[in-house]
Formats: sequence, structure tokens, C-alpha cells
Amino acid sequence: MKKMSLYIGREASKLWKRICGETATEIKLLADNWTYLLAGLICQYIHGLAARGVHYFHRPGPVLQDVGFFLLPELGQDRAYISETVFTFVFLSFVLWTFHPFIFKSKKIYTVLLWCRVLAFLVGCQLLRIITFYSTQLPGPNYHCREGSKLARLPRPDSAIEVLLINFPRGVLYGCGDLIFSSHMIFSLVFVRTYQKYGTQRFIKQCAWLIVVIQSLLIIASRKHYTVDVVVAWYTVNLVVFFIDHKLPELPDRSGGGMLLLPLSKDGKTKEENHKLLNGNSGDSVDWRMRTQVNGKISEDGNAVHVDTVMNEQCKPSDFLAQFLSATPSPVMGARCSKFSLCWWHSHLKPSVLESSDLENGGKNDRNSLPSFSEGKLDNGRWIAVKRFNKLAWPDSRQFIDEARSVGNLRSERLANLIGCCHEGDERLLVAEFMPNETLAKHLFHWETQTMKWAMRLRVALYLAQALEYCSSKGRALYHDLNAYRVLFDQDGNPRLSCFGLMKNSRDGKSYSTNLAFTPPEYLRTGRVTPESVVYSFGTLLLDLLSGKHIPPSHALDLIRGKNFQMLMDSCLEGHFTNDDGTELVRLASRCLQYEARERPNAKSLVSALMSLQKDTEVPSYVLMGIPHGTASAQPLLLTPLGEACLRMDRTAIHEILEKKGYKDDEGIANELSFQMWTNQMQETLNSKKQGDAAFRAQDFTTAIDCYSQFIDGGTMVSPTVFARRCLSYLMNDMPQEALGDAMQAQAGVS
Repeated sequence: MKKMSLYIGREASKLWKRICGETATEIKLLADNWTYLLAGLICQYIHGLAARGVHYFHRPGPVLQDVGFFLLPELGQDRAYISETVFTFVFLSFVLWTFHPFIFKSKKIYTVLLWCRVLAFLVGCQLLRIITFYSTQLPGPNYHCREGSKLARLPRPDSAIEVLLINFPRGVLYGCGDLIFSSHMIFSLVFVRTYQKYGTQRFIKQCAWLIVVIQSLLIIASRKHYTVDVVVAWYTVNLVVFFIDHKLPELPDRSGGGMLLLPLSKDGKTKEENHKLLNGNSGDSVDWRMRTQVNGKISEDGNAVHVDTVMNEQCKPSDFLAQFLSATPSPVMGARCSKFSLCWWHSHLKPSVLESSDLENGGKNDRNSLPSFSEGKLDNGRWIAVKRFNKLAWPDSRQFIDEARSVGNLRSERLANLIGCCHEGDERLLVAEFMPNETLAKHLFHWETQTMKWAMRLRVALYLAQALEYCSSKGRALYHDLNAYRVLFDQDGNPRLSCFGLMKNSRDGKSYSTNLAFTPPEYLRTGRVTPESVVYSFGTLLLDLLSGKHIPPSHALDLIRGKNFQMLMDSCLEGHFTNDDGTELVRLASRCLQYEARERPNAKSLVSALMSLQKDTEVPSYVLMGIPHGTASAQPLLLTPLGEACLRMDRTAIHEILEKKGYKDDEGIANELSFQMWTNQMQETLNSKKQGDAAFRAQDFTTAIDCYSQFIDGGTMVSPTVFARRCLSYLMNDMPQEALGDAMQAQAGVS
């Protein structure tokens, strides 16, 4: 009973946090889209007013001959409420569903944006409906519209107020004359069509269509409309929704952001907080950038974005990668791709042989054991970065090759240039120049020995603006999700823009992956990324450089409008810059963050403005950064006791550490899942965990790795148990580097 009380209290607290967070998000969207909602609601009133007006023209008469009346038995006046009950159920169910993002963890829509779309559908249909019932008045078949009923004809109104008030709700329920197009069917079909597109439960979709069919029959059986009214609604509403839906921009899809789920730890941290700590994020609630793991440590490279983003640079490990990224290359394959793969490489790389610091097992690695990001070295000593995608990121392999070739043709000292790609089967790889000195996020948000100097921050801003100007001049003006994790530092300490942001499987810029607080406002309105959107993201980077924190643009602009520059500036920079320089950079950031896209500067003007602000231009970047020249800034990895035990393959020590940390089987997984939507995919994911547990107990560690990897890749839930057991399985298969990564994940989950 005590456990149940604790569980209920914990879930209630998490639910309240979820509601508060979603409310803040929706309020921001409401502030940007309230005019559309208001216009839609006004049109609903106009539709009611028009229906009330046509009632004054209604003249009762004999009920027209109708095939539906002949085929369906009449329910009678005392049972006419049944159709209204069904409609009320559909209406309330849809309204409640649109607010599910406030309650459930898994979500696909934004409530405000969805209602803007629904109102657009309704308005389009209702305008056509007004035209039809004012074009032709028919004698109403409903009981209160027949001859002899007091409600069949309305007396002349005494005043305009009487007309404008439309006698709600009685005037709506007992209207006459608004025929040839059923209003109830408009609402029901719009709701069902919307859920068909944005809903997730297949069974509910099927039930919804069945209910609408039943409602159609009930409307006719209740004699509320002629059969033609229902038939016209069926084909007209679907055509209108289809047309408007294709004209409106697509809604941002929240389901691609991944299920960032980690179990609750004993210190009371929520799963979201644990996820941020695990990924090296700061405590900033809006800093949700994902990091990639390399050799058991968290790498904040510019290639990692969200789980729905492409995972660069690796081909099929069984045939290509194990030989291409192996310290002992196959004498047959060498550095070449397999005969089944499609690749593109710069000509000077084709004869090269690659050594990898991550893959030292040659052909022993299977596809699930490969890290998503690895470092490699060519036989000429050149280091490269290799990143892996799956097929879901790039379904069309030809498009992947073409896009990589286009990006690879860009060559600039301001970019971390793409130098190759390959695909085979379900795997896609990208290979780029390796940048050894971490990311801008590392040096700004997570610095250890010294903060970034003012002169270096100005240089970073200039070099990035030059990179964007170069890309724009080459016809690649769209850079997706520009942020501090996309800016890398080379061996000389110079900042470079990662080439992976130039690659997207959506050439028209429909895909955009970032926190809502940092999203360009036009993307929220149109769902598209434009060159002006890139400038907006550049403005957020200027805020990062000014403040040393990843703060939302709205908060920064409030400080700028209030002339609170000191609160915006990084306190570590106090006394290291002039007020004029600081004010000029703040002004430039403010211009980039203008609400109207046309008011933002272009990349060329950004370069001109930043050029005049440069300081200490003769000092090399590695000196300003405090980086020893020719070496990476990364310090030797300091392992936790659990990490050291994994590296020694000491199962006894691992077991003792996990026992002290409270390691045990995942309790409450079933309860946790009860708050989510059960799907076939989720059931398959759970089955893979059960199979992995069985293989683990039977000491079949290879099978256990496969099953646990399927569970983790499913993305439905992540548990420390799975990571710990896959860690031990890796150890038993002589794969210590992979085991180390899982060990750190497991310890983060139980600490």
C-alpha cells in the first residue's frame, strides 16, 4: 500500500510538471496564432447567424419524397435524441483528444496549431453550406419544421439584437431551412478526418469512421435532414478538407523527437532531468540538445541533433564498415566498399585504408555493436569522423548519395567538409573531416579551465557568418537546426561549421529539429525553413556567445528591450570588452531575431558587420582558446569505478557496485507503460527484452546483445537493467569499449 501511495504521488508530480510545461508551450503558440483562432470562432458565429437568418425565410410544406425515408424506419420524435447523443460523443471525444498533449508523455500534435487547422476546415465547409441553403429553401423534414408546429415559422424580429443573439442554444437546436448540407456531418467528418491523419490508434480510427456512418443513418432515421443533405456532406467535406490540407503548411511532428525516457532515480530526479545529466546538458530547462556517445564518453559533436535526425557516416558493418573501419583490413576489400554498396568518395581517398579507434575487432562486430559515431584514421595519418544513419532517416538511397555528393562538393576552410558517403542495405554512412577540439557548446557551456575570450567569441561569430555566406553563394542557403553543437574546432582552434546541417532528406526545408523556444517564428506558422530562418538561428548563436548560456530568444529580447545588457552578458567577460562592442553585437543579434523574416539581415551583411568588430586578429585561435597546438583539448577519460570495473572485465566488482547502487530488475515497467498507448510495435519491443533476458540467463551473450539492442533501438523505453546486462554481454564477447558505454548509461540510470 505504501509503494502504491508513493507511486501515485510520484506520477501526480510528474503529471503536474508535464501540464505546466505543455501549458507554457501552448501559450507561446497561442500568442503567435490567436488571430487565426479568433477568425475561426467569428466564422462559427457567422455560420450560426446565417442559419438563424434562413429560418425567417422557411415555409413549411409537405415532406419531400426521399429514398432514405423509404428505406430507414422512422425513429419518432421521442427517440430523435439518439443522433444528438452520438454527435455529442464524437464532438467531446475529439475535443478531449486535442488536449491530450497536456497529459500524455507521447504526443504528436500541438493543440493550438491543430485547432487552427480544424477551424480552417470548418470555415471552408460552412461557407459552402451557407451558399447552398440560401440558394434553395426546402420544407424541413424535422418534426418542429412541419406544418402545424409553432417553431416552423419565425415571426419578424423586434430588433437587430434579437437576430444577433440567435437565441442560443435553442435557436441552433430548433432551426429550420438550413438544408441540402448537414452541419452535424460537417463537424463529424472534419473531426474524423483530422484524427485519421494525426491520431495514433488504428482501432480508434476504424471505430470513428463506423460511428460517423451510424450517425449518418440516424440523422436520416430521425428525419432531421433529407438523404441528399448527408450525401452532399460526405463528398463535399472530404474534398474541402483534402484541398485545404494541401494548401496549408504541414504541422510540426512532435513524435520524431524520440521518447526520452529514463527510470526515476532514488534522489527524486525525473526522467527528463536524468536524460539531461546523462547527455551532459546543463540544468537549463530549454537546453535539450542530444549528445552522441563515443568510446563511453559523451561527445558533443555537431553531428548529433535529435533521434529523428540522420546519424551520419557509417555503412553496413557486416560487409563494409567492419572492413573499411578496421585496424586489420580485409585483403580482399581493403578500403573499398563492397560490391553491393553505392558510394561516393573524393578521388584521393579511394585507395586509402582506414584505422579506427573505436572498431578494433575487425569483422567481429555485428551491426548492433557499432557506435553511431566513430573516429578513424587513413593510412596517410589523416583523421576522419564517421557517422551512421539508418534507413528510416534516408529511405531513398539515391537521394542520400545525391545529397551527399552535393554537400561534398562544397569546400571551405570555414566548414568541417564532407569527404565521402556510402550506403548498403539499411545502412547509410557519411565521412567528414575530423575536428579534434570539441564543440562551441563545450567551450561555452561546459568549460573547465577557462572561459572563451571576447576576441575568440567575435572570431567564432565572423567565421560562422562567412561559412553561411559561402554556403549561400553555392546554392545551399538552408542550414537545418544551427546551434552551438554544430560548431566544431579544428586542430588550430579555428571554428568550423559542421557539414551535416546542410544535409537533410527534405530539400524544401520542411523538416526542422530543435527546441520550440528556439524555433524561428515563421516555421511555427508555415512549417518550412527558409534562408531567413537560418539567420534567426544565427541570432540565437550570437546570444550564446554574448551570455555564455543557452537562453531562449524571447527572454533575451525582453532584456534587450529593457536595456538590461549587463544581465544578458556573460559575467566572466566583465571588463574584457568595451560597451560599444557589446552594444553593437547585441544590436546585431536583435536584428537577426526580428519576428518578421524580411527584416533580418542576410549573411553578407552579417559578415560586413562582424568584420569591423574583430580583435587580436594576429593572435592564433589556439592561443585564444588555450589549446596546445597540434593536440586535442580533450583530457584523458576519468572513469567511474563502474567504468574501471568494466574496462577490467571484472564481473564481481561490477556486481558489487550495482548492488550498492540499488540495481535490480525494472519494477513498475508495466505500470509505466500503462500510461502510454499500447501498439504492436511496443509489444514487439517488450518481447525483445524478454528474449534478451532469457538469453542472458542462459549465457548466450551474442543473442542477448541482439535482443537488447532491438529493445533500445525501439525507443519506447530505456532501462538501466537493459544497459547493464548488455554491458556484461559485451564484456563476455570481448568488446570492452561498447561495454564501457553501456556501463555509464546504466550507472546514470540507477545513481
